[in-house]
Amino acid sequence: MIFRFVPRLSSVKAKLFTGFLAMSVLIAGVGGYALLSVSDAGRVVEDTFDRPLMAVNFARSASQAFASLEILRLKPSDDADGFTDLAERFRDDLAVARERSIEPRAQNFFDAVEADYAQWEAVPPDSETTASGENQWDVADRIEETLDIIVELQTNESFRNREAALTTMSRIRQYSLYAVGIALALTLVLSAWLTLTIVRPLKAAASAAAQISGGRLDVTIPESGDDETGQLLRTMSEMQDRIRLRMQEQQDMRTLAQNRLSETLENSADAVLLTDARDRITVANPRVSELFAGVLGGADQPMGQLTGRACAELFGLDGVPDGITAREGSEFSLPGGCWLRVSASKTREGGRLLIWSDVTDARRKSETLKQARDEAEAASRAKTLFLAAMSHELNTPLNAVVGLADVLKTELARPGLDPSFADMVGLIGQSGEHISRIVSDVLEIADGDSAPVALDRLDPADLGACVQAAVDAATPHAKSNGVRIGWDRPQAGIGVLFDPQELTQSVGKLLDNAVKFNRPGGAVKLRLLPADPATGAPARLDVADTGIGIPADQLERIREPFVQVDQGYSRAVDGTGLGLCIVDRSATRHGARLHIHSVPDRGSVFSLLFAPTPNSVSGSVSASDPATDTPSERLDTAA
Repeated sequence: MIFRFVPRLSSVKAKLFTGFLAMSVLIAGVGGYALLSVSDAGRVVEDTFDRPLMAVNFARSASQAFASLEILRLKPSDDADGFTDLAERFRDDLAVARERSIEPRAQNFFDAVEADYAQWEAVPPDSETTASGENQWDVADRIEETLDIIVELQTNESFRNREAALTTMSRIRQYSLYAVGIALALTLVLSAWLTLTIVRPLKAAASAAAQISGGRLDVTIPESGDDETGQLLRTMSEMQDRIRLRMQEQQDMRTLAQNRLSETLENSADAVLLTDARDRITVANPRVSELFAGVLGGADQPMGQLTGRACAELFGLDGVPDGITAREGSEFSLPGGCWLRVSASKTREGGRLLIWSDVTDARRKSETLKQARDEAEAASRAKTLFLAAMSHELNTPLNAVVGLADVLKTELARPGLDPSFADMVGLIGQSGEHISRIVSDVLEIADGDSAPVALDRLDPADLGACVQAAVDAATPHAKSNGVRIGWDRPQAGIGVLFDPQELTQSVGKLLDNAVKFNRPGGAVKLRLLPADPATGAPARLDVADTGIGIPADQLERIREPFVQVDQGYSRAVDGTGLGLCIVDRSATRHGARLHIHSVPDRGSVFSLLFAPTPNSVSGSVSASDPATDTPSERLDTAA
């Protein structure tokens, strides 16, 4: 049953498994026997040298200690501690000698020594007779003789163990030589078997693969058995056939690519020239001869065949023909008026690739566009001059009309004059002021200044003061239209990064729109919301009205200049459609944002969200919470 798990020897895997299994068994056998031999040798060394020698040494040490004890007893002194230490040393040495003894017969002698020493030690100082009636010197002589016998027994036993150890080590050495010889023989047999069945076929396969990789596709690949090596050789044979086929296909594709490249160069509108590492022309399409025939050719030096000629004889390193200077970077013109753009680059082989493109049409278009741009800039300058002149020519008489209207209105207020004349003079003044505002708005839009304002150079403007000024200016207009303006200026100031004059003007235009497009009896509500550092909300101004509202699809369109929304914002209401455009541009320049929320037939809310500033001062504005107030709620508040 165990052979069911052994692979068949028809595969490299099975052969390697078998070989390494056999080697492992040999190594394990030799190693196990060596371990056993070392263990036996250690035990022999211990029995031969360690225990006997220590027993002899300690027995002799005990004899010397006893001799010292005898000397101390012969010469009585007060050194009782020295006698006690020697007696303790004697007993310890005797105990170690007994423990290390390997001669069984020596145990009786150890017992005799201990018994005699007990009698000798018990003799009183003033007596020489032991308890049994023997002389203490006779007992001492017997102790020394017994210790000598113990030493002799240990020495004899050690010699016998040495002889046995030599015999054992000789046997171990002989068996070890047999085991090593057998292991070497089996190793040679296994190595030869693996070489014949695995190494030789693999060597043949490697040789064939090296020849194939070197380009010899006609090499003969040897056949082999059914193992993996044989499969490898058969696969290499199939690979050889596929490589031959693939190389033939690549050769065909290379030929086709060369033909296509040649055809492309022949029909290319650009001139293409390629050189080798020695700067000799290797490729040049006909376009090169067509473009430079009048420059490089002639009766004495025709273009002729360019291939093989030195490129430096015809063109410089930048691809410009000799005698012609590039006027604008990589572009230059030929004597006939043709403009070329050259592209020069190096190849991996050290040569150069030069490509010339005809840019004559592009140059002509560029000149046309440049002329059109110059004309547009001239027209813009003329427009600017015209607007400056119009500003002076219109504002001067309009200011005179408004001033004279004020004078006439004062004179006509005298008693006895017809009141209708005063009304007509007031109408003249209002019309003049209206025209003056229109002219100012048109000029501001025409100026088109959209450069951002350097906010770090501005001092924070008081938002409440600017709104108050705008409300004061818009109140007469609101009263004449029957519209109420609701405004409670907060006690605490709110600083915003905005030019004060532009901020007052922007708020005034928002109020003007809110009044103009409101209903009679309507209302306009202004509310200031300070910045909230906790949520990051910026300071905000809301201008809510109860007008006719704006359709959702027109909310972005009304930011454009001269645009008024049809229907609700029809031409029935006077205006140029510039107010919101001016406010939006001014807010953008100051890092702010204009937000518009409107509900048709209910009203609109125009909100200015200002850029954050560290100098903002939060103040109480109204009882409502600005963080949760929705645009619809602001419309209800205005109503």
